[in-house]
Amino acid sequence: MSLKRLIQQRGNGYCLSSNYSPTLEPIDGPPLDNQRSQIFSDPIGRLSKDCKQLALNRTSSISKSSGPHRKTFKIFKEDNETFGFEIQCQSNHFMETCTYICNVKEGSPAFLTGLQHGYILISINGVSIKGLSHKEQVDMIKSSRNLLRLDTANEALLMKRMELETKLHCMKKTLQDKLAELHALCLREKDLACGKSELPCCRSKKR
Repeated sequence: MSLKRLIQQRGNGYCLSSNYSPTLEPIDGPPLDNQRSQIFSDPIGRLSKDCKQLALNRTSSISKSSGPHRKTFKIFKEDNETFGFEIQCQSNHFMETCTYICNVKEGSPAFLTGLQHGYILISINGVSIKGLSHKEQVDMIKSSRNLLRLDTANEALLMKRMELETKLHCMKKTLQDKLAELHALCLREKDLACGKSELPCCRSKKR
């Protein structure tokens, strides 16, 4: 099941915010480092030659970090551009809120670095977004100016986490029920040991 379909099934009640497309104000500053590296996703092959040449002139990179499902994106944009992606927050009853990439504009700086729909946002410019509101995350993106670093995990990792969180919730509920049953049995045993009550079969014989 895709993340998009899962979110649709959750309903609007779990959506914490509307889509947001980061835009930045033009700035004046020193030139960036000349070191450039590019790793492109498969859709790049379908871009025009002009778009490919533009991509080669960007400071953008992807590097794996701490596991096969984690990726770091460094996205560079010109003063008159936007990063070209949208974020949205999502949650359910069993897990904390997460932020995911809900849209990536084709040909945008984010698209050219390989950022994809469904990726889960972990940190912005090296700062964890855990516990941050949607507005706080937006402000962090705006403060990035021309260079933005995103640490992400892919959709499969979120789906696995949600599955485990749901199982954990069910196990906790079962444990609570069993503990309640055990408590009732212990009270019953104590009453029998003190002679305060008799078994139902004994009461029937006396009648």
